[in-house]
Amino acid sequence: MQRSAKITFSIGILLLIMTVLNTYTSELITPELQRAQVLSGISSVFIILISYLWTETKQVQIKRSKFSQPEGFILNPKLDGKNREELAWASHLFLTTTPSISVCIYWDNEVLLKRGILGTEAFEPGMICKEVAIKKQTFYMPKASLYPGAIEFESIAKDLPSIIVVPLSNKGFLIVGGSSERCFNKFQEKMFSSWGERISYILDC
Repeated sequence: MQRSAKITFSIGILLLIMTVLNTYTSELITPELQRAQVLSGISSVFIILISYLWTETKQVQIKRSKFSQPEGFILNPKLDGKNREELAWASHLFLTTTPSISVCIYWDNEVLLKRGILGTEAFEPGMICKEVAIKKQTFYMPKASLYPGAIEFESIAKDLPSIIVVPLSNKGFLIVGGSSERCFNKFQEKMFSSWGERISYILDC
C-alpha cells in the first residue's frame, strides 16, 4: 500500500474508533447524536474505501511496467460489428479491473483477439488447452513456471507469471495472463468463467 493510501486508511480507522467511543461514553443518546454518529461512521468507511481503491488504481497503473514486451490490440477482421464491440469491451474490462496484462480469445482454430502484452508468434493450443477442452472446466495456473506445459502460452506473451484458461464451448479458449504469481482471486476466476460462457454464446449465434 502506498504511503498516502496508508495515511488515508489510518485516518478512516481513527475516525471510526472515535465514533464508536463517543457513542459509548455519551451519557444521553439523542436523535441528533444518533444521526451524527451514523453520518460519521459512514464517512469513516468511505475514507477507508478510498484508500483501498487508491491502492488498486496504483497497482493497475504499474502492473505492466515490469514487462518489456510491446502492448497492442489485435482483432480478427472476420468478426462482425456486434461481436467486435462485445469482445473489445470484455477485454478492456479484464485489463482495467483485474491484475491481467494479456488477453487472448481463440475460437474455431483461429485467434479472434489479442490484447495487452503481446507475443510475436502465432498461438496454437497445446496439451493444457486440450485437457481444459476435455474437462470443460476453467484451469488456473497461479505460478505458471511450475507447469512445464505452460510453454504453449509463450506465443501469447513470454514469461507470464500466472495464467487462466477458460474453455469456450467446445470450440475455443479464453486465455488471461496475470501480472504476478497468484494475482487472481476466486471471484475473478469465476468472473472469467462467466464471461467465457457469454463469449461462447455470442460467437455461437
